[in-house]
Amino acid sequence: TVVLTELASLGVAVRAATAGDAKSALVFAGSGALLLVDHVHFQYNGLLLGLLVYALFMLRRGDHVKAGALFALLCCAKHLFLTLAPVLAAVFVAAHVRPRSDWLRAFLELAGASLAALAL
Repeated sequence: TVVLTELASLGVAVRAATAGDAKSALVFAGSGALLLVDHVHFQYNGLLLGLLVYALFMLRRGDHVKAGALFALLCCAKHLFLTLAPVLAAVFVAAHVRPRSDWLRAFLELAGASLAALAL
Protein backbone atom coordinates (compact mmCIF):
# COMPACT_ATOMS: atom_id res chain seq x y z
CA THR A 1 0.00 0.00 0.00
CA VAL A 2 2.88 2.36 0.65
CA VAL A 3 4.15 2.00 -2.90
CA LEU A 4 0.67 2.54 -4.36
CA THR A 5 0.05 5.72 -2.37
CA GLU A 6 3.47 7.06 -3.28
CA LEU A 7 2.85 6.37 -6.96
CA ALA A 8 -0.53 8.11 -6.75
CA SER A 9 1.10 11.13 -5.11
CA LEU A 10 3.88 11.22 -7.67
CA GLY A 11 1.31 10.94 -10.45
CA VAL A 12 -0.49 14.04 -9.20
CA ALA A 13 2.77 15.96 -8.98
CA VAL A 14 3.75 14.92 -12.52
CA ARG A 15 0.32 15.87 -13.87
CA ALA A 16 0.53 19.30 -12.24
CA ALA A 17 4.04 19.81 -13.58
CA THR A 18 3.13 18.80 -17.13
CA ALA A 19 0.12 21.14 -17.04
CA GLY A 20 2.39 24.10 -16.41
CA ASP A 21 2.14 24.21 -12.62
CA ALA A 22 5.70 23.12 -11.89
CA LYS A 23 6.01 25.30 -8.79
CA SER A 24 3.13 23.52 -7.01
CA ALA A 25 4.43 20.14 -8.11
CA LEU A 26 7.90 20.86 -6.70
CA VAL A 27 6.52 22.17 -3.42
CA PHE A 28 4.48 19.00 -2.99
CA ALA A 29 6.93 16.40 -4.29
CA GLY A 30 9.92 17.97 -2.55
CA SER A 31 8.27 18.28 0.86
CA GLY A 32 10.62 16.92 3.48
CA ALA A 33 7.78 16.73 6.01
CA LEU A 34 5.80 14.54 3.62
CA LEU A 35 8.70 12.15 3.25
CA LEU A 36 9.38 11.94 7.00
CA VAL A 37 5.81 11.68 8.21
CA ASP A 38 4.59 9.53 5.36
CA HIS A 39 7.28 6.89 5.59
CA VAL A 40 7.71 6.88 9.33
CA HIS A 41 4.15 6.87 10.60
CA PHE A 42 1.16 7.58 8.34
CA GLN A 43 1.35 5.70 5.07
CA TYR A 44 -1.80 7.17 3.59
CA ASN A 45 -0.80 10.83 4.05
CA GLY A 46 0.91 10.87 0.67
CA LEU A 47 -2.28 9.88 -1.09
CA LEU A 48 -4.36 12.42 0.83
CA LEU A 49 -1.91 15.24 0.20
CA GLY A 50 -1.88 14.22 -3.45
CA LEU A 51 -5.67 14.55 -3.53
CA LEU A 52 -5.40 17.99 -1.93
CA VAL A 53 -2.87 19.11 -4.51
CA TYR A 54 -5.07 17.69 -7.27
CA ALA A 55 -8.10 19.57 -5.92
CA LEU A 56 -6.07 22.80 -5.81
CA PHE A 57 -4.78 22.10 -9.31
CA MET A 58 -8.36 21.69 -10.58
CA LEU A 59 -9.33 24.89 -8.80
CA ARG A 60 -6.54 26.82 -10.53
CA ARG A 61 -7.54 25.27 -13.85
CA GLY A 62 -11.12 26.46 -13.41
CA ASP A 63 -12.81 23.14 -12.63
CA HIS A 64 -14.41 24.55 -9.49
CA VAL A 65 -17.20 21.99 -9.12
CA LYS A 66 -14.85 19.01 -9.47
CA ALA A 67 -12.41 20.61 -7.05
CA GLY A 68 -15.19 21.13 -4.51
CA ALA A 69 -16.35 17.52 -4.78
CA LEU A 70 -12.80 16.22 -4.42
CA PHE A 71 -12.18 18.43 -1.40
CA ALA A 72 -15.40 17.14 0.21
CA LEU A 73 -14.19 13.56 -0.32
CA LEU A 74 -10.83 14.51 1.13
CA CYS A 75 -12.51 15.90 4.26
CA CYS A 76 -14.39 12.62 4.66
CA ALA A 77 -11.14 10.68 4.46
CA LYS A 78 -9.29 12.82 7.01
CA HIS A 79 -11.05 15.41 9.11
CA LEU A 80 -7.86 17.41 9.59
CA PHE A 81 -8.47 18.93 6.16
CA LEU A 82 -11.64 20.59 7.50
CA THR A 83 -9.38 23.33 8.82
CA LEU A 84 -8.92 24.44 5.21
CA ALA A 85 -12.67 24.54 4.54
CA PRO A 86 -13.34 28.20 5.48
CA VAL A 87 -10.52 29.47 3.29
CA LEU A 88 -11.44 27.23 0.36
CA ALA A 89 -15.12 28.14 0.74
CA ALA A 90 -14.18 31.79 0.30
CA VAL A 91 -12.06 30.91 -2.73
CA PHE A 92 -14.89 28.87 -4.27
CA VAL A 93 -17.36 31.72 -3.75
CA ALA A 94 -14.95 34.28 -5.18
CA ALA A 95 -13.96 32.13 -8.16
CA HIS A 96 -17.19 30.36 -9.07
CA VAL A 97 -20.20 32.09 -7.53
CA ARG A 98 -19.46 35.80 -7.41
CA PRO A 99 -18.44 36.41 -11.05
CA ARG A 100 -21.62 34.82 -12.43
CA SER A 101 -24.93 36.57 -12.91
CA ASP A 102 -26.75 33.33 -12.05
CA TRP A 103 -25.03 33.16 -8.67
CA LEU A 104 -27.70 31.00 -7.07
CA ARG A 105 -27.28 28.31 -9.70
CA ALA A 106 -23.49 28.50 -9.36
CA PHE A 107 -23.78 28.11 -5.60
CA LEU A 108 -26.14 25.15 -5.97
CA GLU A 109 -23.71 23.50 -8.41
CA LEU A 110 -20.95 23.63 -5.81
CA ALA A 111 -23.23 22.60 -2.96
CA GLY A 112 -24.70 19.73 -4.98
CA ALA A 113 -21.32 18.36 -5.97
CA SER A 114 -20.06 18.55 -2.40
CA LEU A 115 -23.17 16.88 -0.99
CA ALA A 116 -23.01 14.15 -3.64
CA ALA A 117 -19.39 13.49 -2.64
CA LEU A 118 -20.39 13.36 1.02
CA ALA A 119 -23.17 10.89 0.21
CA LEU A 120 -20.61 8.43 -1.15
